[in-house]
Amino acid sequence: MKRFFLIIALLAAGTAAQAQQNFPRDITISWTNASEYEDVLVNGVPEPGGPIEAGDLDAVRIEIYRQNDVAPVFTATIPDTGEGAAQTEVFQQAIPRPGTYRIEGYSIVIGGAESDASESAFKKYTGKPRTIVNVTIQ
Repeated sequence: MKRFFLIIALLAAGTAAQAQQNFPRDITISWTNASEYEDVLVNGVPEPGGPIEAGDLDAVRIEIYRQNDVAPVFTATIPDTGEGAAQTEVFQQAIPRPGTYRIEGYSIVIGGAESDASESAFKKYTGKPRTIVNVTIQ
């Protein structure tokens, strides 16, 4: 596929209740690297972009946003694992507080050309709930 695909992988670290209390939190993100260039218009006619040659894919940039924010709360550019290859990375302390987060990724080739943003993936992180109240014994 031409687009960079992004999938959130959920990891269980300790019990769910304990994991939900700790912020900032780590996030594990998995995707498939791009293997083709985008199609281009030549005199109004679409021409296939063709395959990305081995070694031409240089890096991947991951951006994490609070759900509707326009500025990312976390950005990382990392080396890719190869054209069309599956890749998984753990980004430590990337989630600063409870909320719903949007994750997008970009493919970068040698020379700096960059893809459009991937399709967005979303993940909700909850905080520690308050205790129950008005407890009675009958």
